Amino acid sequence: MIRRSLYFFVPAAVFITACAAPSLIMEKKELHLFINSFHHPVSDIFFKLLTHAGSGFFVICCGLLLLLIHRVRTGIMIIVSYSLSGIIVQLLKRLVFSDIARPAKLLYGMDLHQVNGVKTLCCYSFPSGHAASAFALFTAIAITTHSRALQLTCFFCAAAIAFSRVYLSQHFLIDITAGAAAGCIITVFTDFLLRAKKPWMDKPLIQLINPKRNAQ
Repeated sequence: MIRRSLYFFVPAAVFITACAAPSLIMEKKELHLFINSFHHPVSDIFFKLLTHAGSGFFVICCGLLLLLIHRVRTGIMIIVSYSLSGIIVQLLKRLVFSDIARPAKLLYGMDLHQVNGVKTLCCYSFPSGHAASAFALFTAIAITTHSRALQLTCFFCAAAIAFSRVYLSQHFLIDITAGAAAGCIITVFTDFLLRAKKPWMDKPLIQLINPKRNAQ
């Protein structure tokens, strides 16, 4: 499965490593202020809009749409992997790392660029739920396609959504690193659970509901 999706997993591994390395070398507040110093009105609007693609509503809608018109397997994988990653991330946020604050709180009073119209959160910073959701969604799509171009597109979409959380000062870089890794790993595990060779799972739900109409 990973072998046929190398055009997603290789850049995803590079992205996670590239985010983890400076996070381990530099103090996270210093690193965030450095990243935050690079901003532009166009990127403000871009990331402000893009970040919503990591929301649970968007991911579930994508899962239901692909289940309906593409493949039942893909839709189920997206919904299950999103649900599992969401549960795990929220448990970690609230039970294990509940005392870790977000950039807006830790860097309060410093020269922090904030995007107009974005309400910055204060608590439960680690790990990033949006990063986990984005990588769960696009890992699931990448796993179920043989198109190298689509696999690369999936990576860039997931990485951009994850980075939007840092750009908008909702998370530190280490937060999205953990979220991205969690999203990938949990989706691979979900794929293993759904690996049963059932032909109906590789058809769109709309065809299963009304096979006669699709046969015409």
